[in-house]
Amino acid sequence: MLPLEIAFEHRNYFPSFGLFLALVGGVAHAGSAFKHGSVLSRRWAVLILIPLTVLAGMTVQRAWIWGDLKRIALEGIAQHPNSLRAHLTQATILLQTGKFQESAQVMHHLAESHNPKNRAIGFYGVATVGCIDTNQAAPLLMNQADENIRAPVTLFDVQALDLLLRASRDKRCEGVDVARILRTLERQLALTSDQPSTDGPVWRLHLLAASYYAQIGDGESALRHAELAWQPTSDVAAGSVLAQLQMQVGEHADALRTIDQIASRIGTRDELGRAEVSRLNQLLSTSQGDVQ
Repeated sequence: MLPLEIAFEHRNYFPSFGLFLALVGGVAHAGSAFKHGSVLSRRWAVLILIPLTVLAGMTVQRAWIWGDLKRIALEGIAQHPNSLRAHLTQATILLQTGKFQESAQVMHHLAESHNPKNRAIGFYGVATVGCIDTNQAAPLLMNQADENIRAPVTLFDVQALDLLLRASRDKRCEGVDVARILRTLERQLALTSDQPSTDGPVWRLHLLAASYYAQIGDGESALRHAELAWQPTSDVAAGSVLAQLQMQVGEHADALRTIDQIASRIGTRDELGRAEVSRLNQLLSTSQGDVQ
């Protein structure tokens, strides 16, 4: 087992095929040697069985680790002390189990990383824990995050900002409100000029902005970001948000066009997608009726 970055062990599968093929042949030879072979052949069989036993033990140990998410996170940190994924996994587990101080410590560790992107996510995390635990977080954390955000935008950035926005909204976090977080989000988006607008992290960050601008009553900004979020690579959710915002401002023709685009992208077996298109058409019909 090679200690690769957590959750990427599948990169071992193809190159290890030859090793497993040789081991299978060795096992077959060992069985034959014990039955019919000479003393020398039996010695070779023992030598073949030794690495096989070691690998079997390693497999049992790896399965034990993979049987618990906490052990996965600890193993990831042990093998890769600078792994962002491993630290975020551990911090999230601690947060979900109510161990707020321990979770904050993991995030503080990230905030001290040599990597500025990791530092920014660490500051997001410290603020998130504060919002959930005490309903408040230091405004300085967002300023520190602003100083460390870097291109390109990644899914880690999106996930960290999403969690912070939800914590701030649900807990009405003092010191770090939704509007303040959205300013940081805008700074992050300003760095995406060299990234294709179809990149998942980019359109997802626009979708996140659209959703929360709508919640704080800034319909103009919400619509602007929703239009940027609706890309050829986007999920149905992005189109749904855009269509609903277009209805809210009376752009019914544009909303119908967006719904038709959504319908053209979903497969014939996508029942959830077809149900969403049906729901949007009903909303559009109601919205048009209200105008009339």
